[in-house]
Amino acid sequence: MEKVAAIREARVTENQTLSAVAGEATHARALAATISRANEATKEVNISADKLAQLPADTSEQLVSRLLGHADLFRASIQAAANLEDAQQYHLRVQREFELGLSRTFAEQLRAAEQVDAAAQDAAAAAESLDTALAPLRSAMAAELGDNAELVDTLVAHARATSAERLWNERLATDFTLAELGGRAAATLSRAFAQRWKIEMGAASELARARNERAAYHAAPRVYRARRVMDVITAGIMDARKFFLAFNPGERLVRVRFVAEDEPQTDIFELSPEQIKQ
Repeated sequence: MEKVAAIREARVTENQTLSAVAGEATHARALAATISRANEATKEVNISADKLAQLPADTSEQLVSRLLGHADLFRASIQAAANLEDAQQYHLRVQREFELGLSRTFAEQLRAAEQVDAAAQDAAAAAESLDTALAPLRSAMAAELGDNAELVDTLVAHARATSAERLWNERLATDFTLAELGGRAAATLSRAFAQRWKIEMGAASELARARNERAAYHAAPRVYRARRVMDVITAGIMDARKFFLAFNPGERLVRVRFVAEDEPQTDIFELSPEQIKQ
């Protein structure tokens, strides 16, 4: 009995903690599940993208784009699978709470089990519809890729992961806004939005700079390399005292007087025109 009482107390504490995080326990669980699914989708996108690196970038993008022509079916299958997972988790929670005497009835268990069965049927139907639509594309891609079935599976996995990433990020943006959330999650989300904006603007700036650099390099590679070398040299000696000898000393002995405040430099090097051209 003491063990059951401790479990009951822990369940109450769990609900109180979740309510403090997101306003109510159910909302907190939904938020956690959506975040987890979004993170998992991003992970799968990166893994499948690494495997697709063996293909030319244009080829993989074109093939994935063809698969994403069925984006609605991908999303329906992903959502149905998530609904099944949620129904199973809810059924398990109802069973445990019934066993602990936490205001659950046998009728609620039956309804939860029925929800699992209905969700399973929906998930199977959505998966079948997606597989049927993708079958012709799979065959065509296999022929194009030399009957490489593993590569075709990777393309499909990448398209599915991309669809899932978009879906769950959209849900995070629409279903868990500051107006919808309460508790600590609302304050955390507010700070995260500000940080996200800062990061996105910084990334956009870096991307624009990288594109400009690439265009400059392709326009005149030798000039670009020479300018970059000079930029590095300029940055390196920006705060150092400079001395210029505006003549060719030839065989003459040239003496340069340094004041005491100058610090000796041990990393001075000479860069010839031939090195700049490389």
